[in-house]
Amino acid sequence: MLFGALACAAAGLAVFALLAELSGWAIVAVVAVAVFGVGFGVVQNDALVAMFARSPAATASVSWNVAFDAGQGLGAVVVGAIISASTAGAAFALLAVWAVVLLPVAWKAGRSG
Repeated sequence: MLFGALACAAAGLAVFALLAELSGWAIVAVVAVAVFGVGFGVVQNDALVAMFARSPAATASVSWNVAFDAGQGLGAVVVGAIISASTAGAAFALLAVWAVVLLPVAWKAGRSG
């Protein structure tokens, strides 16, 4: 599920990036964000399940929570800085590209878990 969910999140991010600076596409933008949200939600849960399968529950839980919280916090700062320096579309396009770059990692994690 990890690979498909990350691909779903990447697609939502890519569509939103294309529409972020346009007007008149609000419904499509909301659908794109919803697609991203579904993908992100599944990635979040499946990543934790994959960690539980690979290590003791306490270690997996602590590691996952630290990584998730740090990623959310630092990610927000970095994306905000990119938006300040360029546009929201550029920031979300970079996120979409990063998600695509990580697809092989998700594929491997899903295959070995």
